[in-house]
Amino acid sequence: MASTAAASDSKPQFTPVPTPPESGATSAASTPSFQTAEQDDRGVPMDVDDTPTVEEPSFPTPPTTEPGSATTDSAPPKNSSRDSKPEQASSSKGKQRATSPTPAATPDVVEEPEPEQESLDSRLAKLDLKDLGDGSQLTVEELNTLLEGATQLKDAGNKLYTARPPKLDAARDDYLKALSYLPAVPKHLAPPSLDDLAGGDRFREITDEEAEQIEADERAGYERVTADLAIRDAQRAIWGNLGAVYAAQKKDKETVDACTKALTYDPTYIKALQRRAAANERIGTWNALAAAQRDLTALLVLLPIDSPQRDSIHATLDKLAPRIKVQQDKEKDDVLGKLNKL
Repeated sequence: MASTAAASDSKPQFTPVPTPPESGATSAASTPSFQTAEQDDRGVPMDVDDTPTVEEPSFPTPPTTEPGSATTDSAPPKNSSRDSKPEQASSSKGKQRATSPTPAATPDVVEEPEPEQESLDSRLAKLDLKDLGDGSQLTVEELNTLLEGATQLKDAGNKLYTARPPKLDAARDDYLKALSYLPAVPKHLAPPSLDDLAGGDRFREITDEEAEQIEADERAGYERVTADLAIRDAQRAIWGNLGAVYAAQKKDKETVDACTKALTYDPTYIKALQRRAAANERIGTWNALAAAQRDLTALLVLLPIDSPQRDSIHATLDKLAPRIKVQQDKEKDDVLGKLNKL
């Protein structure tokens, strides 16, 4: 019997888990738990130094397990690799956040309102338009202001000229007012003369005077020369447009004068040459016909070889030669007749 008792004491004894009371109330006395020295009540091995803590759930249920998996009620071991990876990742993210520099706060930038630009009329009112001279007393900014005002008037005149029906008188007034805004700025470089063009000398060496003018341009500065050249180009265009208005009004003398002004700024201005030649043909005097002949000859030099206008110019020149001879003889006879009456 003694051996039997000793054998029974050497085996671990287990007590089944009691059924929870229906009322749901639990206590430590009503849920006794027994375990071996190496295992807790769920059969999970424990560390030697750990003391299991028995929690009393409000509705304790027997542990359920699936084959090959851990129990659903038990917590994973402390050194579980599944939990250690998120902890390592979160710790590394924390280090990155700690080491990343914090951007400095951007101060609020208060945008100042842009100053209102002075109107063109206000800028023009400050200039003495009655005494512009050659513009040498004006700054580059003032020259550009005058050019802006003249360009605005020129554009208005163009709209009036191209209207249907054209408003020629109003266009003429705008062109004349635009010209009053522009000073007689220097040429900066003497253009080739009309006689040179008529003689076929389109490529020639510059003279000593032209070389001196080039040096003067360099001393004046790029901005000043650019402003002067822009003004001269505007004067050329406005005088040419004014010549077109006079030609449409059949005012031949005014057409010749306006085109002559335009050609002083650019002797290669083809439209001005054409209008002046046509007006001089209509005037029909000896000098006018001779001037038309020179303009038409210059056009043959300037126009491309394949230009369709060349044939009509040649035909006009062929007719002009005898007309010039007849008109020359007539005017000579008139002069002699007047002298004989004296």
